[in-house]
Amino acid sequence: ALLAAGKEALALQAYVEAQEEGELRLWQPSGELDLHGLPLEAARLAARQALLAAATGGPHGGAVAAAGADGLTLITGRGHHSDGGEAVMRQAVLDMLQAE
Repeated sequence: ALLAAGKEALALQAYVEAQEEGELRLWQPSGELDLHGLPLEAARLAARQALLAAATGGPHGGAVAAAGADGLTLITGRGHHSDGGEAVMRQAVLDMLQAE
């Protein structure tokens, strides 16, 4: 709802708070961020926040650093639960990364 209203900063704040409170657990101990199962816009927001954290040492930046040379891995899924069985999240996240 916040993203649809153009309130990305508030959406990012709500996402970070949900992570900190343990209400949303997307991070794997290996530094992987599991996005599959999220709505597309929420996945983009989570990927953006993960990159910011990795670059600035913010929340979960340590998990990314602990992954070492492997860096940050975003798990997007294979599209088994999407209409037509196509992996739309992978392409959407790649497009977002290339655009920014």
